[in-house]
Amino acid sequence: MVVLFYASCRKNEAKDPIDAINKKDISVKMAKGLYESFTGANSSIKKTAASKEGVKAVNTTQCGLSTDSVVNTTINVAADATKYTVTGHINIKYICDQNNWNTIGYTLTDSLHTVRSTPVSSEDATVVDKYDAITKNYNYGVVTVNGVQKSHIIFTSNYPSPVTTDQNNNFTLQNMVVEAFASKSADITSGNALFVVQGKINGNAYNFSGNIKFLGNHKVLVTFLDEAYNVNLLSGEVTAAK
Repeated sequence: MVVLFYASCRKNEAKDPIDAINKKDISVKMAKGLYESFTGANSSIKKTAASKEGVKAVNTTQCGLSTDSVVNTTINVAADATKYTVTGHINIKYICDQNNWNTIGYTLTDSLHTVRSTPVSSEDATVVDKYDAITKNYNYGVVTVNGVQKSHIIFTSNYPSPVTTDQNNNFTLQNMVVEAFASKSADITSGNALFVVQGKINGNAYNFSGNIKFLGNHKVLVTFLDEAYNVNLLSGEVTAAK
C-alpha cells in the first residue's frame, strides 16, 4: 500500500504542470493567431485578395501560372509604439475550372516570419502555409480554404507579470470560408481547423488537440478533449461553452 500510494503521488506531481496550464488563454491565442494569419494586414490571403481583385476578368493564359513574391516590410504603429517586421516568401499557382478554363482559385505556399515588439511585450512568429483557396465570385473577396498551416510562436510579456510562451501549432484547415472584404472587418464565417498544439509556458509543458469551429461574426468555438470555449476574435473575450 505504501508503494502504491507513493507511486500515485508521484503521478499526480507529474501532472500538475500540465493541469495548471490555462486552456482559456491558449484558446484565445491560438484562435486569434489563426484568424489574424488569414485576415490581418500582413496576412498572405489578405494581400493576395487585395492584389488579385481584378482577376475576375482573367484570361486562359493565366491558368496554371505560378508567381513568386519576396516579402520584406516594416510597419510602425505610432498609437501604441508597436513595430512589425515581416519577411519571407509567397508562391501562388492559379487553379482553373477544367470545364471553361476560368481561374477559380489558387494554391498558396508561403513562409512568413513576423517580429512584433511593444513597450511591454514581444512576439516572434513563423507561419508556413500550404492550402487551396477556391472562389465562386472570381474576385477573391470570398474564398474556401482547405489545406494545412504550421506555426511556431514565441511570446514574451513583462506586464502584468513576466511570462514566456513557446508554442507550436499544427492546423488542418477544412472548408474555411474567408471573407477578406467583409463590411465590418475581415471574417472567417464557417469551417473548421483541427489542431495539435504543443508548447511551454514558463517552462511548464503542454500538449493538446482539438478543433476550432468558425461560427461567423468573428466568433469561434474551441473544443479540447474535455473542455470547450467560445472566443470573440475581435475583443479576445472568452467564456466556457455550455
